[in-house]
Amino acid sequence: MIVVFALGIHSLLITIYGYMIAIKRSRLSFIHLALAVFLPFAGEICLLAAEAGKIPANPIYRMGLKKGNPPERTLSGWRCPDNWKAIILGEEGEAREFLMQAMDSADQRLPEILKTGLRSSSSEVSHISASRLMKMHRNYEDAIAQASAANKKMPQSMPLLAAYIDAVDAYRSSGLPDRLSHEALKLEELALLERYVRLMPSDSHYAARWKILRETEEET
Repeated sequence: MIVVFALGIHSLLITIYGYMIAIKRSRLSFIHLALAVFLPFAGEICLLAAEAGKIPANPIYRMGLKKGNPPERTLSGWRCPDNWKAIILGEEGEAREFLMQAMDSADQRLPEILKTGLRSSSSEVSHISASRLMKMHRNYEDAIAQASAANKKMPQSMPLLAAYIDAVDAYRSSGLPDRLSHEALKLEELALLERYVRLMPSDSHYAARWKILRETEEET
């Protein structure tokens, strides 16, 4: 009888937590809930610990980016030619084909390619470049906004703070922001890193990032 009563309480708690996840009042997912189902009471304790930030809801070094910023599709075997600037500023058909291939690739030079495409004499190439740049800016900005909102909602959660730092760093390092925006993002990242390191001094990964970024700021 006691066992049945305990399992009933367990089922009720899991149901309540499932409702919280469904209405977005929890930062966890139904995958975490499924794991807790098979651990009566211990599962609920793990859920609460993860919610409070004691246990990461996601691997801490993989959270940042990339919520709201899906990875680009990779065009297998494609390589950006050395004369890509001449191609994208040259004949319209060849420039358009190159631009489409570049956008389907995972080439890290894509922001620079798109910015060069803005100077194309072809209105189609410059329009495609501008549209893709706007989309990339928006994806990074949305990721930062979501990470910031989550951090404000749970300011004591170190994984959420780390995700916020990574989102800012990803945008700053993308090659998209102009000089003034890059500087503003650097200052924002420095402030967040300082806050994180103050709370988590034993985390050598973020401490090293904070030191490097601070040194580069002092040099400028």
